[in-house]
Amino acid sequence: MEESVLIDSSFLIKRLRAGLDPFTELAAEDDRYEFYTCGVVITEVCRGMTSRRLYERARENFAVMCWVPTTDAIWEEVSELAWTLARIGVTMQVTDMIIAVSALSVDAAVWTFDSDFHYVPDLRVVTPLK
Repeated sequence: MEESVLIDSSFLIKRLRAGLDPFTELAAEDDRYEFYTCGVVITEVCRGMTSRRLYERARENFAVMCWVPTTDAIWEEVSELAWTLARIGVTMQVTDMIIAVSALSVDAAVWTFDSDFHYVPDLRVVTPLK
């Protein structure tokens, strides 16, 4: 049975900076996982592409993932999460909260190197071993 995971930009960017192709790595795992993305992840990753060719290749790779739209319901949950975390003294980037709530909305874990996601109640976090 496949596990649903939303790939955080921290994983993709870290692998790209290491000179690796994260999309090839993900393709090797596609029998175990159903991969999700959202507009924030696509934007954070694509803005760092150094050429049009790399940008377009990244967009093609994102196009085969399940895309979680940023609906009004997502924004309402992000606002609620921000308020809840602030009450316990946690300040989390809005972009990360959008990613977390997007994952929760489709019952997916977040595949990330960012430890802030552990603050989000009920969110499953997968830290890649590589």
